Amino acid sequence: MLSVAKMNITANGRKTVGQVQEEFNLKYPYLKIDFYLGSPDGQIKTPLLLEVGLNSYKPSISKTTKIVVKPEHTIEQLKDKFFKTFGINILILTQSGDNWIEASKSDYWSIEYQNEHAERLNLKISRFED
Repeated sequence: MLSVAKMNITANGRKTVGQVQEEFNLKYPYLKIDFYLGSPDGQIKTPLLLEVGLNSYKPSISKTTKIVVKPEHTIEQLKDKFFKTFGINILILTQSGDNWIEASKSDYWSIEYQNEHAERLNLKISRFED
């Protein structure tokens, strides 16, 4: 299994949505994070532009505001952190073969466990396809 270290995400004028996505994917290769504006209930989702900084969506935050994402954080905790800190919603997707599936049924799982679970699933899929 993968070894996952603590991950710091810092929102500042230089870090864009796309850069945060890339950083997240390097630490958690079987997960994908998408950012969007919309209602907290998820009924309206407007994807954020990849080249825009996270701090652009909540003018009251400092340019050095950061979120520390730890492997033991649940997906639900991450959603709450991003919304409270930056005023944006996130969606965590898990890889299943060539597809990305919303991890809504496993919001209570830790990010590390979700990533490991997706890795095991993908190993089974690749063995099945061989």
